[in-house]
Amino acid sequence: MIPTPIYERHRDGNARVCIDGRQHDLGSYGSPESRQTYRELVDAWSRELRTVSYVRDNLLPAGNNGKPPSRVTISRWVTKGVFGEKLKVVRVGAKVFLSADMVRDFLTRVTAAQDCQQSDQHDNEVDVPTDVELAEAGLA
Repeated sequence: MIPTPIYERHRDGNARVCIDGRQHDLGSYGSPESRQTYRELVDAWSRELRTVSYVRDNLLPAGNNGKPPSRVTISRWVTKGVFGEKLKVVRVGAKVFLSADMVRDFLTRVTAAQDCQQSDQHDNEVDVPTDVELAEAGLA
């Protein structure tokens, strides 16, 4: 999943959060005001639209090969989807933008659809009795 910026205690006793490489001083660590400022900054960061390249390089987790998904894969998520779920984007002319919230929502929906499909496959599996089991039951 997409990592959320971390609320941290700085050595000067203040709370800080690093968002997109920029440190934000939040005030006294643990105070309600610093927590509220943190939530506001993270909410704004989550809704902010970004380019596909930025999301790919900074927000998406690496795959089995240790690399983030390719631009072609992300484009396929937008056009064809995965398990019937498409990645929602905002188009401005020919450019495509998305936010951390859009990616998080897509990954959550795909995971749920995948889990549902796997449980359906498991439900459709039928145990076929062996000849020995049939003979023991007196049916062979």
